[in-house]
Amino acid sequence: MQSKRRVKVTIEGRDYTIIGRQSAQHIEAVVEIVNSQLKQLSQLDRRLSSQDKALLMAVNAVSDQLIKEQKIMELEHALAEYSDMNSVGHEPNPTKESQKFDRTIPFHHG
Repeated sequence: MQSKRRVKVTIEGRDYTIIGRQSAQHIEAVVEIVNSQLKQLSQLDRRLSSQDKALLMAVNAVSDQLIKEQKIMELEHALAEYSDMNSVGHEPNPTKESQKFDRTIPFHHG
């Protein structure tokens, strides 16, 4: 088990100490993204309060998490089907199987 670390960061001009098990590089990367998104929200509407921006970012983060969890579940389901098909002694046609998989679960970057 990794021990907890303390990483001093600045978010939107305010200093914070983040305590967690992730590496300092991970925390700094997260903070960089947070600062970038806060800046974008400020540029979209300068009237947004810090609380409004934080709430919008939380909604976006949870939405992204749900989308990624759904994709993981779809991939796990496809992998289980593929594994079941191969464990029964069937010799899959690689071309046909890969085409079926590609049509079933499209892969998108971003």
